[in-house]
Amino acid sequence: MLHNNINILLVNPWIIDFKAYDLWMKPLGLLNISTVLRKNGYNLYFIDCLDRNYESVIKKDRHYNTGKFADEIIEKPGLYKKIPRYYKRYGISVDAFLCDLKKIPVPDIILVTSGMTYWYPGVHLAISILKGVFLSIPVILGGIYATLCSDFAKIHSQADHVFTGSSMREFLGIIETYTGINHRFYKISSPDYSHYKKLDYASVMTSRGCPYKCTYCASKILEPCFISRDVHEVMTEIKFIKDVYKISDFAFYDDALLLNPCIKTLLTGLITENLRFHTPNGVHSRFIDSDMAGLLWKSGFKTINLSLETVNEHIQTLTGNKVKISDFESALENLYRAGFTKEEIRIYTMMAIPDQTFHEVDKTIEYIFKLGLKNNLSVFSPVPGTSDYEKIKTDLRDPLAHNTSYQYYQGEWYSFEERKFLMDKVHRLNSKLSWKSR
Repeated sequence: MLHNNINILLVNPWIIDFKAYDLWMKPLGLLNISTVLRKNGYNLYFIDCLDRNYESVIKKDRHYNTGKFADEIIEKPGLYKKIPRYYKRYGISVDAFLCDLKKIPVPDIILVTSGMTYWYPGVHLAISILKGVFLSIPVILGGIYATLCSDFAKIHSQADHVFTGSSMREFLGIIETYTGINHRFYKISSPDYSHYKKLDYASVMTSRGCPYKCTYCASKILEPCFISRDVHEVMTEIKFIKDVYKISDFAFYDDALLLNPCIKTLLTGLITENLRFHTPNGVHSRFIDSDMAGLLWKSGFKTINLSLETVNEHIQTLTGNKVKISDFESALENLYRAGFTKEEIRIYTMMAIPDQTFHEVDKTIEYIFKLGLKNNLSVFSPVPGTSDYEKIKTDLRDPLAHNTSYQYYQGEWYSFEERKFLMDKVHRLNSKLSWKSR
């Protein structure tokens, strides 16, 4: 172990949005960085503004340890003035954040991560406060927003360095420019959950990236290559977290979980662990054969989200060709035979994808309802760097315009009345579902 007496503060900032919900969300990128920095001997301090177990937060759990974040209504920025919804800061209070900053030694470097591009107000707020408390201490900003909107972040975030991409070697090179210390450890292994006093669940990944290149998705931009982790390393990680933190809920945050060539080996090894697994990201129906469905059931999956987007096969092909109706229906049959009920399966669909018609979305809604499944309909969100982003004619320079709520109320595809009709219809039909085991 190296000993360098350098203090590094890692911060997961607030979400500022019209809505936010904790679906097993943990800042995996930041926690992976923490693991590598710890191996290199740094003194680490960590603040997660979204920690629902924070001592001053009144926590209300729901299904499988998911739940609402604490929130506070704040003033809407100009772009959102016409949106008839409350705008909120989700997470711990600003006072609690300031209190935590006073408890730690002055850091030598501060690392701030970022999520959705349109959540940047929470990122900027955190950096502004950090700059006010620690004055000349350098702040390095990374994550999704930093990568997809790097020019905007360089101008507006106040960060001293905006890191783009996911290369650990490049990131540590930046750390070296500030510390003068050469690093011995570069390999990402398991996320560093030791920062949390209490853990209700864990997020894990068996792979990074996705081999598909869907026209609306930024996965290829954020991680150009599809990289699978060692199956035994992942298995050891899950068992270690289970034993140390006494938790049962694990969420796989892979972009392409079922494409990992060793996924069946992993699931086979987890069958006897008596755990509950969840897929907040949609999984690929094409890869759910009878064997895969059986392993998902036997290993303890309780939440299966399937990506469909649309029933229109022409649009399916144009947007990435990752699913066909035949794949989707075959996957459902395999899941039912394995033991899953309709209540455990959710379908991700989208509306207002460029070139997608109103009637196509309506047809998709009817199709999902006839299957007796819950439809998680989302409004298309333009993501910088994707081909669908280039099709939008309105001004998207401010990442706030990427917000799904903004696109719902003021997007250019369909009229608002049409978007409202479709969303209301989904809510109405979902409320009519009465699930029974097949």
